Amino acid sequence: MEGPEVRKLQDALVKLGYMTQAQVNTGPGIFGPKTEAAVAKFQKDQGISPNSGIYGPRTRAAMTEALGGQGGTQKPGGAGPVTGPTAPTGSDATKAANIDKILKGTGLEGQGAHIVAMSKKYNVPPELALAMFRKEASFMTAGSAVKNNNPGNLRFAEWERQFGGQPNGNFAKFPNAKQGIEAYFSLLNSGYRSFIGRGDYQGLINKYAPPTENDSKQYHQQVLDWMKEYKTKIG
Repeated sequence: MEGPEVRKLQDALVKLGYMTQAQVNTGPGIFGPKTEAAVAKFQKDQGISPNSGIYGPRTRAAMTEALGGQGGTQKPGGAGPVTGPTAPTGSDATKAANIDKILKGTGLEGQGAHIVAMSKKYNVPPELALAMFRKEASFMTAGSAVKNNNPGNLRFAEWERQFGGQPNGNFAKFPNAKQGIEAYFSLLNSGYRSFIGRGDYQGLINKYAPPTENDSKQYHQQVLDWMKEYKTKIG
């Protein structure tokens, strides 16, 4: 298979961090082994089964959604989004202050304004992110998440490189907590947008923590309870 549609696919894989431009240049517009391997890796990261590298409708839809979730201004050379601090105003400042109260004494202390900014940028409820940060890594106070600046305890995937992510064993290590936070918001936006849009958090958890690997019922109940708590506290 070859042609302009394959080239569009390759360009998308480059943007998402699954191929390099040098790899594309070895066979632009040609669906060869490198492109197939990149598609298979994307499918695996997105939970698409089978992840055989076949570019079908489900993969096309997931890739379109993932590309739509990429925001920010690109650094020179395409190294990833530039996400400088933005001072919140009005109700945002109140929300940031309330989040800071929740996170006081944790590894995410002082990140309230950044979490509010990421919530607006990626259109993800801050209470969802907070509940997941608590569930996955106790607000970055436990396990490898602390040294990895990885509040969502994300396993490493190529797309995380746009946020400075590097592999550290099976998990991603980010340069700082801010980039680890943004990577997690990006994941929720690109991989779980449809669930968030319709408020289906049971479905979100079932996809995020499959029943075959986790006690999804308990996971869901904890996250839902914390979401309600944090939504009230954030205001």
